Amino acid sequence: MATGTLRRVLATAGNPDCGRLGHGLIKGDVEFPLVVKGLLGLQPTQVSAGGAHTAVVTADGTVLTFGLNNHFQLGHSIDQEQVHIPVEVPLPEPAIAVAAGNFHTLCLTESGHIWAWGRNKKGELGLGSDIDSSDTPRLVAALKNEKISAIAAGAEHSLAVSSTGEVYSWGCSDSGRLGHAATSTLSTSRWSAIGRKNEHKPRLIRSLETQNVVGISAGHMHSGCVTEEGRALLFGSGRFHQLGRKFDHDALTPVELQIPRAVWNVACGGTHSLAITEGGVVASWGAEQNGCLGRSKVGGNSSGGAGGDMRLPEPVPGVLGAEQIAAGWKHSAAIVSGGKLMTWGWGGSQGTAFSVENGGGGGGQLCLGNDFDYWQPRTVTHLATGPGGGGGVPQFGAGGHQLWRAVQVSCGMNHTAMVFEVESEVPL
Repeated sequence: MATGTLRRVLATAGNPDCGRLGHGLIKGDVEFPLVVKGLLGLQPTQVSAGGAHTAVVTADGTVLTFGLNNHFQLGHSIDQEQVHIPVEVPLPEPAIAVAAGNFHTLCLTESGHIWAWGRNKKGELGLGSDIDSSDTPRLVAALKNEKISAIAAGAEHSLAVSSTGEVYSWGCSDSGRLGHAATSTLSTSRWSAIGRKNEHKPRLIRSLETQNVVGISAGHMHSGCVTEEGRALLFGSGRFHQLGRKFDHDALTPVELQIPRAVWNVACGGTHSLAITEGGVVASWGAEQNGCLGRSKVGGNSSGGAGGDMRLPEPVPGVLGAEQIAAGWKHSAAIVSGGKLMTWGWGGSQGTAFSVENGGGGGGQLCLGNDFDYWQPRTVTHLATGPGGGGGVPQFGAGGHQLWRAVQVSCGMNHTAMVFEVESEVPL
């Protein structure tokens, strides 16, 4: 692509219910990435897709949110349960990152502070036990003396890593997803009921103090982190082998992923996990539901578990040169060299069980022009710029000239949000 002529845009696809796509009041699924008109000219830099809402950061540090607001997860518009276009969140300083959970949102600002808003039923905001929810951003005071470098939001829990590589967790502690067990590493039963006391303030994960953690991810009921040396450690629910172990016990403290290559990034989804390993190879493991692991619908191998679960990490066929990964409820995405976006898993057509509070039904989150499930990775070929989200601008124009490239992707419950760089010649 040419340099100096690129514009950054946000695009979304999938189920439009509750306004989570940011396109206003539209009918029908959006099955290709559709540019969000309300953010044109604002140069989005990072986006996070939550349960049924979306949060985005722009180049000047502004945060905007849209979608479901039933627990004030948008940080504004307290009299509206749904917001269909991007609206700015009031913050005291510029933001550098956001993380959207099921019903809560985190924001990391330039000073290294975390601001949180939305539901606090399980302590996911880290503001203490006397607050049920917050309709505006509030400082996570327990970490105000730490320089935080990254944040992650799971369904009902939160993670943060400091500039010195220490990891903090808070919120729902079921199945060990916070990693705070004092002694044993694994639960005494297959699926743990241990640790049902929720953590309402951030707490240091002691077992990671000797590690220099540089990356974190929070899934539905499990968590993961990556160290500077390329080790991956996971903890929480293991019922569907999403921890990458031969057995399906929960892990109450971080357990190292057994994988032959160094790991540079992990992504924790609903009941599956992904990793980028040395050389840009993507590995997947956990529940093979609706194709989210990127393997053929038939077949399998010795590492497969009951019901199609993959107990151990194995490479995803056809995905090489990966630069970024994202795991949603039942779908997955990867950005590979050259800005190519690949997706696989649940497309929405067959449905899958999740809370109707998030807005069920609909699909198109794979951005492939339909709502089918894909059991093997497919390349997203078009960026939609007009009404309705139909196939629009191909990635490559005349003579093989590249017109756009993906730079960041986030997978939510049944929608996907992406940041693209687009050539100035493309009409928006």
